[in-house]
Amino acid sequence: MKEDIDFLIVGTVRNVAKGIRSEILHLNKIFAQLGKFEFFFVESDSTDNTVEILQGLKTENVNLDFISLGDLRTTHPDRVTRLQFCRNHYLIYLQEELILREIKYLIVVDLDGINTLLNSKTIAQSLRRNESWSAIFANQSGPYYDILALRHPIWCQRNSFCDLEKLTPIFGYAKAKKLTVYDKMIKVDKSSPMIPVISAFGGFGIYRAHILKDHDYTPTVNDEPGDIDHVVLNRKLSSVGEKLFIDPQLVNGAWNHHNVMSIRLLRELNYLIRKYNLTLMRKILRPIHRFVTKHV
Repeated sequence: MKEDIDFLIVGTVRNVAKGIRSEILHLNKIFAQLGKFEFFFVESDSTDNTVEILQGLKTENVNLDFISLGDLRTTHPDRVTRLQFCRNHYLIYLQEELILREIKYLIVVDLDGINTLLNSKTIAQSLRRNESWSAIFANQSGPYYDILALRHPIWCQRNSFCDLEKLTPIFGYAKAKKLTVYDKMIKVDKSSPMIPVISAFGGFGIYRAHILKDHDYTPTVNDEPGDIDHVVLNRKLSSVGEKLFIDPQLVNGAWNHHNVMSIRLLRELNYLIRKYNLTLMRKILRPIHRFVTKHV
């Protein structure tokens, strides 16, 4: 019989061969200071050697397992539908494991370099929060980037990219995206109080495992146009009274390829590059992007 654990760390992976080993070693170091933990990943549609690397990691680490679902693009051509299908597989695994043993927390992570600033101290502080929380999601020291997964009664009520599509014919794409997406990418001071949300993610989420016994990422009639996988699950939890928060002190990263374009100067340079096909300026802009995401 498997032993009880504090954390089950899960995620979906695709074409992450370059970074998956360092990502797992980083998480392994963090959670080794917090309690007993295991990894379980769901892979699909990789065209690199992601599966081989995962198999090697599984051989090296007795606390790591994964499943590979193969090529899903034919049966699930829509990316969001495909992600929902994959994420449901780690919830099925969790629900089956909860019958056999105790698991305190489900940790959902992105494995694409988002969690560079994550550390055991801030996770431990989140776990000790006095608020009666069911799930806690990460913040960034740069602008909060995950607008697609965010639902808040004032900050982000619906899918901003649906609003972008509607406003583009009126204002043009650049101004519409500023209004609907980049203006919502605000910096949240890490000393701020917990922020109640209907949904969030931000590359790292902590769920009390027992609240997920009867819920999954499968869409329902209550979903709104453009709802992605995280929103579908989190709205289900919110609708039955579970309390979800962004924890401002739980900083997992700073700048990344999502929020870097909230910088007006970079947007304007990018606009000029596209408009006039400035190949040389594109070559100059790429290292600027990389510098900002790594050092600002």
